Amino acid sequence: VSTQSTWGKNRIRQSLYYCNHFHLEMPCPTNNIERLIPDIPWFKGSLVLIPSGGILPFSCSYIGLRYLISSHREIHWFGPIVVVYCLVLLILVMMTFISSIILTYFQLSNEDHRWWWRSMITGGFTSIFIYISCVYFIFKESEGIIKTSYLVSTLLICYGLSLMLGTLGFRSSLYMIKSIYKHSCD
Repeated sequence: VSTQSTWGKNRIRQSLYYCNHFHLEMPCPTNNIERLIPDIPWFKGSLVLIPSGGILPFSCSYIGLRYLISSHREIHWFGPIVVVYCLVLLILVMMTFISSIILTYFQLSNEDHRWWWRSMITGGFTSIFIYISCVYFIFKESEGIIKTSYLVSTLLICYGLSLMLGTLGFRSSLYMIKSIYKHSCD
């Protein structure tokens, strides 16, 4: 028992050390003076670009998600369903990666440097569309107490998916920015 508690204490110390000593390296030096962001038209704003960045991965994986939602009623669903889960997740990851990079590039080309949270929200917005489609399917197809359990479990799954895809969107945008600006600083 003492070995396990020592191991746990060491893991906590290591994680606290990492959190306190994490340093994010920028690809080139930055100024502390804020630049003015020019006015942009409404169709290039975040109220349009964030949902469009979320609907692209959702629309690419909708058929697989529809199959997954409808297969929960069947008895023998475990075999091919794992393959479909993996394919839908792969499509979501690839399309979130691509759409986050494209929308961050559009934002930077409009001289808007506030990409940090917008890239995370863009990546995580796909889960809102997934939750809306699941709610529509649940109210259309099921009845009774099953609705409540499906709604709560789907909400938790979509929350985790939002965190995962948001982190992926942020990381992909950060990778793109580092790769673009490391050559321009030389």
